[in-house]
Amino acid sequence: MQHTRGVVASEHGRLQALVAKREALKELIREEKKRPSTGGDLLRRLKLENLKLKDEIEEQSRHA
Repeated sequence: MQHTRGVVASEHGRLQALVAKREALKELIREEKKRPSTGGDLLRRLKLENLKLKDEIEEQSRHA
């Protein structure tokens, strides 16, 4: 049974890491929005990554 707890703990740790990564990314997006626009490519890529992380977090949350 200890192995099962380890798996759950590692899944929880992964979820926490994803949430922290997404929060850092959201801060980066906020900072990028403040900068004068030289094109939307970087901001678009950051937002896309943010959505991917959101989906991954939701998926992990369903299995946790």
